[in-house]
Amino acid sequence: MKYLGIITFILFLSGCQSSPATYNPSALPKNKLAMLTTKSVGFLEDEVQAMIVGVYDMDGKQLIGYTSPFEQDRWETVNLEAGTYKIVAICMLGNSYAHPRTIQVIEAGAKYEFKCITEYTKSFLGMDKPDKASLKIQKI
Repeated sequence: MKYLGIITFILFLSGCQSSPATYNPSALPKNKLAMLTTKSVGFLEDEVQAMIVGVYDMDGKQLIGYTSPFEQDRWETVNLEAGTYKIVAICMLGNSYAHPRTIQVIEAGAKYEFKCITEYTKSFLGMDKPDKASLKIQKI
C-alpha cells in the first residue's frame, strides 16, 4: 500500500504543468506581449532543465517570482510587456543546479526561447561534472 501511494504521488507530480506567469500592468492584448519559453526536459533525459524563477525591472523590483518563503515558483513560459528586464532562472541537471541571471531587452509580440548553457570540468576521476551555468535567451 505504501508503494501505491508513492507511485500515485509521482504520477501526480509528473502530470503538473505550471501555467505561464504574466507581467502585463498595461493590460495589453496577448499578441502584444512577448513570450519566453523553454523546452520541457523529461525525467530520464540527460539534459539541463531551465525554468524562470524571477523577473525584475532595472531598479531591482520583483515583477514575477517567489510568492512564499517556503516555495520556489518556477515557470517554463513567461509573458512580458516590452522592456528591459533582469531574468533569473534555475538550471537543473540531476541533483546539480545553478541560478544564472541575465539582462534582456524584450520586444513587443516577439517569441523567445531560453535555455541553460552548462560548462563542464573534469572531476578527479576524469568524469565530466557541471561547473558553471549561464542563461541564454534568443529570439525565435
